[in-house]
Amino acid sequence: MTPSPSPAPLSSARLWKPLLALGVLGGAVWLVRARQNELKALVVGGVLETPRRSYAELRRDLDRAGTRLSERLARAADSEANRELARHIIGIERWGHSRLRVLSGEREFVDDTYRPYRPADELGLSELRDLFSLTRAQTSELARSFEVTPPVREQVLHNMIGPISARAWLRYLSGHADWESRKLKSA
Repeated sequence: MTPSPSPAPLSSARLWKPLLALGVLGGAVWLVRARQNELKALVVGGVLETPRRSYAELRRDLDRAGTRLSERLARAADSEANRELARHIIGIERWGHSRLRVLSGEREFVDDTYRPYRPADELGLSELRDLFSLTRAQTSELARSFEVTPPVREQVLHNMIGPISARAWLRYLSGHADWESRKLKSA
């Protein structure tokens, strides 16, 4: 039996790239952890809160994005993964409605999660499609109501990113649904 050849010894020339990459990755992780609040503020301020758009513009954006999402849902296979994704999208949007109603003065703030707003697990994809259309129409109506009567509160808490304005909530709901719906698998 011939012994298998030993691997060539690692030279310092072959080690510097992986070590450098590991160092950069470690530094990035440290930076994100150490500066998490500043990074969050940068995203909220730079993406959700600006540029200032009118409620009419935000409503048009919501309606266009809702049409695209409805088309994605129409092409989606009726699978458990797609139904779960649709329940998540709808639940987040309904949860956002409750926060927008706090901003409008219609209800008191309740520190909750999106879970109670999720549709029932028994609903099929066809029912979830209809429910999404209804939910997005309600989001659009909330945006329209802010065109007529501005929010009575400046901001309300988003559980992960902190206090945000009505405009930021509307932008968040549109973006969240659009982003998540890209994961739907077609039939």
